[in-house]
Amino acid sequence: NLALTPTILMKLGIWLNESGQHQESIGTYNRLIKSDPQSPLVPKAYFQAAQVLHKGLQQTPKAQKILRGLIKKFPDHDIVPYAQDFLRQMTAAAG
Repeated sequence: NLALTPTILMKLGIWLNESGQHQESIGTYNRLIKSDPQSPLVPKAYFQAAQVLHKGLQQTPKAQKILRGLIKKFPDHDIVPYAQDFLRQMTAAAG
């Protein structure tokens, strides 16, 4: 039985998204977040999920909510400036 580590789940989520399987990609990121909430990959999984929701599934409000949650939950993480920038881009495009 293959153990789906956070690293494998992250790579699988990216591959699924690149293959146009956006909903499956979101499911993979959710699985990573729920199965190992302490993983250092969790903030990146949130960010990746927000990108898929916005770009792949056109669910911008959901993507914005995830990014706001990411910024609030992991304020000191390296990915936060990217999340803030992406949030600004989405807000500007909608405005």
